Amino acid sequence: MAGSAAVELRRRYEEIRGGLGQYVHVLAVAAGLKPCIDDWVGANRLDDYLALLADLGLTWVLDCWFDGIEDPGQVVGSDHLTTTVAGGVAPEMPAPPHAEAHVFVARSRDQAAVAQASGRYPVVANGRVLPKPWIDHIRFGQALGYPVCCVKSFARHSRWHADNPLWHAFLGSASPSILANSLPKHQGRSWMMHLPCSWSCEATMSQSRRLREHVREVDIDLADAVDQACTGTFLVLNELEAYRLAGARPAGERTAYVRAELLPSTRPTHPLRRLMAQGDHVEVDLACVRVYQGTEFLGAHEARCDTLGPEMAHLVRFSGDSDG
Repeated sequence: MAGSAAVELRRRYEEIRGGLGQYVHVLAVAAGLKPCIDDWVGANRLDDYLALLADLGLTWVLDCWFDGIEDPGQVVGSDHLTTTVAGGVAPEMPAPPHAEAHVFVARSRDQAAVAQASGRYPVVANGRVLPKPWIDHIRFGQALGYPVCCVKSFARHSRWHADNPLWHAFLGSASPSILANSLPKHQGRSWMMHLPCSWSCEATMSQSRRLREHVREVDIDLADAVDQACTGTFLVLNELEAYRLAGARPAGERTAYVRAELLPSTRPTHPLRRLMAQGDHVEVDLACVRVYQGTEFLGAHEARCDTLGPEMAHLVRFSGDSDG
């Protein structure tokens, strides 16, 4: 599959899914570069989605229906909740209106079932959180084919109310690479879906490099789009709030930029968005982001620790792959 056929398949997925979603990683599973992924698709388009998987020689397991709910608020054990909040409905039940299907995709049903067995979320019932067993972080990462170092790092730092995995990725980075940049993943433009142990993780870069080579063979425009989205300077607070600074360049102790693009996330917050839109220079330290228009100070955002994912403000610049 290459050329016009590949482009048509991508457009078909985007029409079904309402965007690129995890299409790059569906291709990875079809090519045998990943054992499994989990994906989300509107219940009203599930049949079309499954037909596309069949055309790629893939199989699937329907895990549950995700239905929109309000934030559960204060519940016992809320510090165990993740960035995904939804109502869960058993797959044998009728799909609620506007629900999404949570689907595990693999080349065999056994592979999909192995991932499903540990791919659970914390559950809120009767005002209490039933947390996911810690060992399932390890098992799930293994089932999805993530590097061992990254699986262990995630299991260690995925305490959403008390830790910030992206800060740990930054601390462990030598030369941040586009092949280890997961920040644009909710735009469907990242070579990996996991949170890496560092932005220069060799195991992650090796996996991404193989996927990048495959996608360049079958859909060069898609490969170029992913490279472009992953390249450049990013202002990161936590997994829920990060900005790509278009046209970023050093300007003394500050960084000049042309435009600040808030990256999509599962539950975005926007305390900085308006301020960043008004400015063209930013000065960042761990506890504070100061925004300027030229030399005029516009305002500051103080990093907070009382949010899902304590904010650790930092700039990270991702560059291209020297081997690709």
